[in-house]
Amino acid sequence: MKFKNRCGHLAEEYVGTISDVEKVNGEWMERFYDVYVFADKHFGHEVCIRYGNEPSEYLSPGTIDMMVRSTREIYRKTMSLIEEQGFFVYKRRKCVS
Repeated sequence: MKFKNRCGHLAEEYVGTISDVEKVNGEWMERFYDVYVFADKHFGHEVCIRYGNEPSEYLSPGTIDMMVRSTREIYRKTMSLIEEQGFFVYKRRKCVS
């Protein structure tokens, strides 16, 4: 873990840390992101991406399927890390007639 776990995730919800090179104020910088995946009883598995120690320094892209549909580079790298460290099982939602 690169940053303090300000969101209070369980240790087993930590997937790993990824890095990305981004342009910040005209300069290229390597930035780091801690990735957590946690179960939500209503929405499946959700993702938290922490990029600093302040309580507000995190991204909450939503569920795994929301991230899959995203084009943001950091979300694609997050998905690659999650895929390397585990897997997800598809569970069909109850059909409503």
